[in-house]
Amino acid sequence: MIEWHCPIYWGVPKWAIHTDDDVTKQFVQTHSYMTIYQNIDGQDRLVSLGDTAFQNYNPDGGFSLEIPYVMYIGRYAFQNCKKLETIDFSGKTDDEIPELADPKAFMLYDGQTFVNETFQIKVPRRLYDKWVASTNWSVVSSHIIGV
Repeated sequence: MIEWHCPIYWGVPKWAIHTDDDVTKQFVQTHSYMTIYQNIDGQDRLVSLGDTAFQNYNPDGGFSLEIPYVMYIGRYAFQNCKKLETIDFSGKTDDEIPELADPKAFMLYDGQTFVNETFQIKVPRRLYDKWVASTNWSVVSSHIIGV
């Protein structure tokens, strides 16, 4: 799991992560346009992924994220992420479905092909039907599983 923190530089949030992988850290710092956090239960929680948050991110070995507090995913947030394995919302405690600005967030640059055929989007079982029927999520419903 990635642990997020948001220091402020010149009034603009620059995301950093706690990881030993400097490549990952540098990538997220330079590609998180308009990524937003909020203080929830006394901790800073990632609540919005900007338009290019993980675009083109392809680390050796692939990557997965646990993001139960995210309520917005930008248009190209995971575009061209061929090594994306799992986006995990299963820890979500409310019943709101995050807004997916565009299903192309999970596609290659052609806008027609998913980043890969095996990535999964894990959602709470109680929200599965609502999630797969939601605007833009319905396009990626074949990758959504209720857990």
